[in-house]
Amino acid sequence: MNRSNLGRAIGALIAGYALHAGAQTQAPNVATSAATQARQEAVSLDVKSQLQLQDLALKKEQAVWLKNSQTPLVAAKVQEIDQARSNIAAATRLLDGEPPQSLKDLKEKTETIRVVTRPVYGVCSGVPWANDQMTAWRSWRDYIGDVSSPLATVAKSVGVIFQYYQPDAAAKPTYMSVGATAFVVGKSHIITNRHVLQNYAYIDNQGAWRLYGKQLLVVSFPLEYSSCVTRSAQRDVRIVAIEAVGGDGENNDYAILRTEDNALPPAAPLAPNFNLTEGSRVAVIGYPSRPVSCAGADAGDDCTYLSEKQIDTMFRLPDSQIPFPAERIAPGMLLLNPSLDPQQFSYDSSTWGGNSGSPVVRLSDGMIVGLHYGGYGGDSEKATYNNAIKVDRIRKALADAGVTQ
Repeated sequence: MNRSNLGRAIGALIAGYALHAGAQTQAPNVATSAATQARQEAVSLDVKSQLQLQDLALKKEQAVWLKNSQTPLVAAKVQEIDQARSNIAAATRLLDGEPPQSLKDLKEKTETIRVVTRPVYGVCSGVPWANDQMTAWRSWRDYIGDVSSPLATVAKSVGVIFQYYQPDAAAKPTYMSVGATAFVVGKSHIITNRHVLQNYAYIDNQGAWRLYGKQLLVVSFPLEYSSCVTRSAQRDVRIVAIEAVGGDGENNDYAILRTEDNALPPAAPLAPNFNLTEGSRVAVIGYPSRPVSCAGADAGDDCTYLSEKQIDTMFRLPDSQIPFPAERIAPGMLLLNPSLDPQQFSYDSSTWGGNSGSPVVRLSDGMIVGLHYGGYGGDSEKATYNNAIKVDRIRKALADAGVTQ
């Protein structure tokens, strides 16, 4: 089947699903559109050859493992590689013209393609730690390089939240958990998502938000990978109060938090307004957690179709290490999503748990244009696109709370 026929086959699959879906929301169609766009882009970028290189490297690694004694560890490693190679083979067949059998099949193969087309890079001294041997760097190098200075300003204002147990002010804090992302929006204020705050706060009988007692919340700015040749100076800043929280609804999924005075890094500039169109290039900067592969996940868990080896490939830095948490940047493109509230937008960067609360920047000038709040893919499907709140809504929320940059 040639490429035009493949496109028609996918279109027929989408149309058939839409008829079957009936009263469902438009979200599944957006997810399918994103997956189809990824396939079309992969053909134009000759992703097939890059997948072949990945498969060759996995084949060599597999041969080394098979020379070892067949212990449970060796068997597990061989199985991981088998799954990765199977996913690559399936994605290659899609690129060769094999029509997808279902939406799930399309999305599953698209995830493997996105490891190449929607990379995730580590950040050192505010700039991506990447070289021409890194996945897809040549495709994104110029777009990112042209705004390296403003991107570095944003990256240095993006932190990750840590929670500690502290029974009283004199007690030594005990580590509890690492959370999601937040970024600086004022001299003493940061912003993250409402659903992130719910891990650390509750609504009292009067309807006011309160931080849980006996906890210490700290934001690390920025937490760059320890093996960076050069790193930005890290500072840990304590969260002391809740300034404002959005109401119900995803267009209000924000929380503005107050920190100790005069401790934050400078706020990165917010764009005056959101003026992007479909296909505009953006990037999300934050602290993704390692995804869970569905192959080893419990029923109902949020997971990815990618194998453990493919997850390694996505997050591997130039020294082949895969640290978490560490600040990362993931480029992508804006998607058309008519089902969204006018104060939201969709885009297709690779994001994962932990990216909640991340700033989305436009690669035309490196300014912040949105607040990431989640990944979506339709009912019972894995995420294939992201949603964010537009900068216009963020600016209004900050103004209403009396927060200025």
